[in-house]
Amino acid sequence: MEHYGRVLIVEDEEIWQDILREILKENGFSVTIAGDYDEAAQALKQAADEGPPFRVATIDIGLPGPLAEGEIGKGVSVLDLIANHYEDVKRVMVSAQELSHEQMTKFFPYDVKDFIIKDKFHEDVFAELMTKLCKELPGAQAVQRQMRNLVKREKPWAVVYVSIDDLHLFKKAYGLNSAEQMLKYVSGILRDALCEVNRADDFIGQTAVGDFLIVTVPEKVEELVSEITERYVEDKIIRFYAAKDIELGHLTIPDGTGGEKQEPLRLMKLAIGIVTDKDRDKGLIETFWDIPKLLEDRKTRKE
Repeated sequence: MEHYGRVLIVEDEEIWQDILREILKENGFSVTIAGDYDEAAQALKQAADEGPPFRVATIDIGLPGPLAEGEIGKGVSVLDLIANHYEDVKRVMVSAQELSHEQMTKFFPYDVKDFIIKDKFHEDVFAELMTKLCKELPGAQAVQRQMRNLVKREKPWAVVYVSIDDLHLFKKAYGLNSAEQMLKYVSGILRDALCEVNRADDFIGQTAVGDFLIVTVPEKVEELVSEITERYVEDKIIRFYAAKDIELGHLTIPDGTGGEKQEPLRLMKLAIGIVTDKDRDKGLIETFWDIPKLLEDRKTRKE
């Protein structure tokens, strides 16, 4: 079974806690339950400070608690907390009943991904939604926030930077869709490798096209890198290329003037760099900007 990361369920009704938890666990998620605002706030802070982070939160609008003026449920306070302090956690709202158009408009500023109505609940639709949301890798801003947290994190940590060398030439030769298929293939390798070393909930983000960043623990780095390199095999990579290009040994790409030119065909390889909290302790990391600089300096191509 594939593993899709951590989900926070913010729900006060035990029967719905059980329903959502069982569906998510059966479909490869790790689940944390929070029964009210305070428990949700504590869980979010702990995940941000210590990791692994939550990827999605489902929030019951009708949580118990004192309501602010105009607030339709205490779940809105949790939503506001996440939107303002934990932006990388995707939000799904849960309601016991249909919402009016006026009520729906109150959620527009919060980037809510979807609404679940309890009396119209479908297990398969819910599982599909959560899988889709968790498969989407966080982007550059989320990666930056992770690195900011690492600079001050007390527990040991490690960053594994994985870059696809020569992806830019591949993209020029075969187009965006082919490059995206390659990115999906590599992100799948990274997820599988994390599962193999029992770190499936660790953060994976994509900093740029072809560049991935994993936040894990130092004792798993060697095993994780080994798993990644073993899964990235030439026999599978070569299938992304056209047979005629393999035979001729070159790629034909635009030359920037409306014509074409040929570039030697080099199969895309992975380059990997590693930084840990020990680098911070040695004075090599003072701000989060020092982390990507070190990673780039230490990046080595895996043949």
